[in-house]
Amino acid sequence: MSDVIKTIIPGNPINNGRACVLTFETGDNDQHIDPVPNQYVDSGVIQSRLTNRFDDIGYYNCCGSGSQSVSAISFGYEFTGGFEERTTGQAAVSDVGSNFQYTQDMADSGIWKRFGFSESAQVSNDFAYWSDPAPAATSGVGLFGGSYMPDGVTQLFDFGFNASTFTPSGATNGGQIYTAASGSFDFSQLSPGSFVEVRFDYNILPQVANTTVETALIWQTRDANDNPTYTFALTAQPLYYGIDSVGQTFLNRPILTAYFASQEDVNARALLAIRSNNLVQVQPLTTLCVVNKRG
Repeated sequence: MSDVIKTIIPGNPINNGRACVLTFETGDNDQHIDPVPNQYVDSGVIQSRLTNRFDDIGYYNCCGSGSQSVSAISFGYEFTGGFEERTTGQAAVSDVGSNFQYTQDMADSGIWKRFGFSESAQVSNDFAYWSDPAPAATSGVGLFGGSYMPDGVTQLFDFGFNASTFTPSGATNGGQIYTAASGSFDFSQLSPGSFVEVRFDYNILPQVANTTVETALIWQTRDANDNPTYTFALTAQPLYYGIDSVGQTFLNRPILTAYFASQEDVNARALLAIRSNNLVQVQPLTTLCVVNKRG
């Protein structure tokens, strides 16, 4: 007669997808290992012996030899098309969105146009179009429903964040001007030492020859009381559109990065933005947020 002591939990595959449960056999005071198909190991040290007495925090290998250390899942991602300016098209299905006119006045003033998130747009745009694997509920999370987040992370976007303290329209910081926008990336479940890559998928339609477009992640660090400290632009390589580009639509997918040096970065608010030296039409489509969590 056996009682299960501990089950190896999902995570990294070992032994061709076979792992085990620990059982306690009455009479010999030993924990034994019974194979369980299609189970995986998440963390700890995997031992090689089939029968021995272990404490109840160990993780065990039911076949093979030697030992192996594995770590908790620290890498993950989420994806959304929930931009408030995207009122047409579906995330990951359509590469055509809704035009926003970046004006010549904005260009002359050097204004960063920030693209905010919207709860209603997220619900409309983040609709899983596949059936296998069964999609998770996407509302409030993103297209993948949080299925591929790192351990301990349930949210990378805050679609309902109030922008009133996140650099309102016309406010400047370090000589920069940013438009007002709602929502934010949400990194509050990460930790110092984490690293983020953000891909911004958008269409640009140049309306003037020799146009340069900058892409940025507008980053606002915050203290422990959620008070803004610094606001700045984390930029990608500028995009240049020459004399033959006018009237054509170009799909761009620049990648922006951020390293979390302190808790103020973990508390940061962030949104994607563009800035141009000439008037252009912009269609925000989707963003992929990839995180490598530390701690």
